[in-house]
Amino acid sequence: MSRLREIWEILINKVDKISLEEFRSSYGEEALEMAISPNPYFSIKENYLRVNNWPKRFTNFESGKKDDELVEILIDYLKNGYRSKNIQIIEEIKSNLSIDDTRIYKTLGRKGYLKYNELPFFFIEEPISVNLEEDNYERVDLTNLYSFSVDDDETIEVDDAISIDGNKIYIHVADVSSSLKISKNLHLLERVISLYLPEKNFYFLPSDVIEKLSLHNGIKNSLTLLLEFDENYKLKNYKFLRAKIKLKDRFNYKTFEKILLIEPFKKLLSISRKFQLMRLNNGGYSYVLPLKKFKIEENGVKYELIDLNSKSYFVVSELMILYNYIASKLLKKNGFPAVYRNYEEKTSTNLNENDPLYYYKIMNAFKSTILSSSPKPHCILGLDVYAQFTSPLRRVYDIINQEHLHRLLDNLQPIYSNEKIEEFIRIAVRVEKRKKFIQRNRLDFWTYVYIKENYKDKIIRGFVCRVNDKWSELFFPEFLITEKVYYKGLDIGKKVNCLVKDVDPFGGKMDIFIVK
Repeated sequence: MSRLREIWEILINKVDKISLEEFRSSYGEEALEMAISPNPYFSIKENYLRVNNWPKRFTNFESGKKDDELVEILIDYLKNGYRSKNIQIIEEIKSNLSIDDTRIYKTLGRKGYLKYNELPFFFIEEPISVNLEEDNYERVDLTNLYSFSVDDDETIEVDDAISIDGNKIYIHVADVSSSLKISKNLHLLERVISLYLPEKNFYFLPSDVIEKLSLHNGIKNSLTLLLEFDENYKLKNYKFLRAKIKLKDRFNYKTFEKILLIEPFKKLLSISRKFQLMRLNNGGYSYVLPLKKFKIEENGVKYELIDLNSKSYFVVSELMILYNYIASKLLKKNGFPAVYRNYEEKTSTNLNENDPLYYYKIMNAFKSTILSSSPKPHCILGLDVYAQFTSPLRRVYDIINQEHLHRLLDNLQPIYSNEKIEEFIRIAVRVEKRKKFIQRNRLDFWTYVYIKENYKDKIIRGFVCRVNDKWSELFFPEFLITEKVYYKGLDIGKKVNCLVKDVDPFGGKMDIFIVK
């Protein structure tokens, strides 16, 4: 093959094709046999060899020239990645043109060679295995309590559950770290979090491990926070328990919304409101973006924008923040490093739920939290310290923090130093950013697919969010996307009606015209 490449390098900038006879006479019979066999450098066409200039063919293809052979090669690569039989051709194209995999994917998609739900290899995670240990802790038997979880119907990672017993509230979290140690499963740092795409979910942990450690289906181990309140819902005492629990019910959010209207569930609402008020008085913010949800069916895409301001989401969210706060405060008090989430910067923004740009301002007002082994305030939440513990089936950081909580409960020293946790963070945060980018990308992708299927040549409503002397940017709250239009003289916040002329899901944009 190296001899064939040498010949190709001689010919590539001189000729587009060469006859079989001329090739034989110039380079010999053996070279000809290699050239007519499958290879990236030459393609046989009737009585001549085409000298393949793959980068040029790719740019010609992007410009509109048909090339079925190149399409087949590119699709094989998107399906198989670096295991593709055509990897040499792909590397030739990418290195010469300085392009990435996304450009190849978008090019094929825009030209109609890919189905919307075909994921390229760089979105797909390989299956993994983990090493589990036997749980050796003595546990309090709480299986007699009425314990319930609140999740979406399709959830399999049941991380948390709740019990109510008079003035006592139990928040149960799946005790993953008692069986799974990060130090013995370092490859989990390269997975970091579960990835939920409209097409498919890619879980952080293998399905058999989820089945074993998730709180549903039988008696399961939990790291439970027992909270005791007085009659005014003031916290009197708390205690962490290693427990065994058994779920009696699994509610979805719509059902739980109705249940919160009756006792004893109603008290969860009062406790959550009291805790949130404390956070707000400390300078925290109360905001939440709606959740985009898609259902991909043969006859089209169903789309729903789910309001997370409902009572059911509010209660679950506040109780989990409370668990995380108490646990992280305990670690900080005892000098334990952990994966803390810090946000020290005070954000000055005027949020009004009646503002048509409310969601746009939320999306642009706050930066990402900073992960650190050292605790600092979380000003968005209005808390002096914050780390996460309540999603150990979905997030590697929670397992690390859970391990240290166990060590503290046993009066042992931390197993991970600040330096080791910082090393963990450096590895994991890079992957986490990539996964979150993919998730946002696919949610926007399917948003544009939905608009294309349902609103092409129709009117959608937008609001002006940015302007300059050439264009205006519009925000569409129904879809949580923005789009530029070359139209001047509009005021920020003005409502405009837009005609959707065309939509490019792969490019993440649409052609719109303002209509009066």
